[in-house]
Amino acid sequence: MLRTILKVVELVRYGWGSQRQFFQANENEYVFGLKFCLGAIFIMLRFEEPGSVLGFDDFVYGKGLSGGNYVTHTQSPRFVALVFFKERKACISEIVWWDEQPFGPARDRLLDQAMAAIENTVSIEEKKTSAKINSAVGLVEEQCSIKIDTLRDSEERMTAQAQELVSLAEDQQLNIEKRKAAEIALILSEEQLQIQISELRDSEERMALQAGEMVELAEDLQAAEQEMKFLAHHDALTKLPSRHLCMDRLEQAMAEDRRNNSKTAVLFIDLDGFKAVNDSLGHDAGDAVLIGVAKRIKTVIRESDTAARIGGDEFILLLRNAKEREDAARVALEIVTKISEPFLINGQVVKIGASIGIAFSPSDGASPEEILKNADQSMYEIKRQGKNNYGFFTE
Repeated sequence: MLRTILKVVELVRYGWGSQRQFFQANENEYVFGLKFCLGAIFIMLRFEEPGSVLGFDDFVYGKGLSGGNYVTHTQSPRFVALVFFKERKACISEIVWWDEQPFGPARDRLLDQAMAAIENTVSIEEKKTSAKINSAVGLVEEQCSIKIDTLRDSEERMTAQAQELVSLAEDQQLNIEKRKAAEIALILSEEQLQIQISELRDSEERMALQAGEMVELAEDLQAAEQEMKFLAHHDALTKLPSRHLCMDRLEQAMAEDRRNNSKTAVLFIDLDGFKAVNDSLGHDAGDAVLIGVAKRIKTVIRESDTAARIGGDEFILLLRNAKEREDAARVALEIVTKISEPFLINGQVVKIGASIGIAFSPSDGASPEEILKNADQSMYEIKRQGKNNYGFFTE
């Protein structure tokens, strides 16, 4: 089929006039030539259906009826070959030479030119090539029309024209069937497109859902990170500052007290009777009591003060700018009173007390550890005297 198209293009290129004398000398050949021209037109129409035919630098490239890609060289040496692409690079195989086959570098150069022409043609020459084919068909139709007029003088020529018209009708019918098949394929393609669009929307919804889940996960991670930072410096049960954070704040308070000639009262609190609660009611009840104690302590102190749990049933209070001993005594008495009030745990009344030792910064120690130790010592003195009271390290 490609060879036939090349013949038609060659007739159009060199003109019908150069062949006229030969056909006039032999009427049978003349009729054959006419049939050849018409047949070439119909073949080109069939060739146009599967895919575009593109030309570049004396090469013609397109799809055959079988669906394969072909390239042919229209100048001597002429050839036709199957084209396939590997990694976006054109490759040629199954070469059929029309003229004498060249060898060596000449053959390699010709095939390299063919592959380069294919790659250029595929990207930029589709519309241009379609116009060239239509022009060639128009020229051939014009030449055929002239020759058909000369056949009207004889019955034999009329018969040939009728036969060609029958062939044309058959080819047109074939084209109609192909167009119907193409329309069916288009409908199926549209249906497939709708399916793909639906799948894409589903995918977008899934992605949106996943994005929402990722945002929630990020928020959860951020909250967990903040919780970890909080727990690193706070008691997990009562949410009060830990011993480490308390000592850090006491150290800062002592430095400010030295600079400003101020005082910080340090209250060491130990619960009385707490072990009996744990032993009789269990650790869950004991935890509930500790949480209740922490809440009651926070109702007594100011925002500038610090309440910390340093372990077990021991608590520390840092009262900033305690100008008089009576200020610390008033807070200590209020804490003893509030902690002595009964707790209702799981329907049972629980009573405990509190012993409190008080030391001052910076007069009762040169370091946070020493001040805490002295406050602890005064607290044990209160326990020795009868518990549920408060006392000072220095009188």
